[in-house]
Amino acid sequence: MFEEAMCCATGVCGPSVKKELIQTTAIQRHVNADGENIIIRRNLTQNPDAFVRNHQINDLLKKYGITVLPITPAFYNQVSHYH
Repeated sequence: MFEEAMCCATGVCGPSVKKELIQTTAIQRHVNADGENIIIRRNLTQNPDAFVRNHQINDLLKKYGITVLPITPAFYNQVSHYH
């Protein structure tokens, strides 16, 4: 999951709490708990190289700008966009 620039992924460290980020963190922990499926989150502030290395993400950012975030690469080279 490729997310906008923020100081942390939890959503509780900034001036206002982002309910969606808290829910995303809870879902990620639940999914990752069994070790069978893994959700990896990339934050533009903390992991900018991941955005550059992923050609799909890089192309979408060039075409649509930062407003395209968050985006989640899906299987078979498809990209899902959630807002």
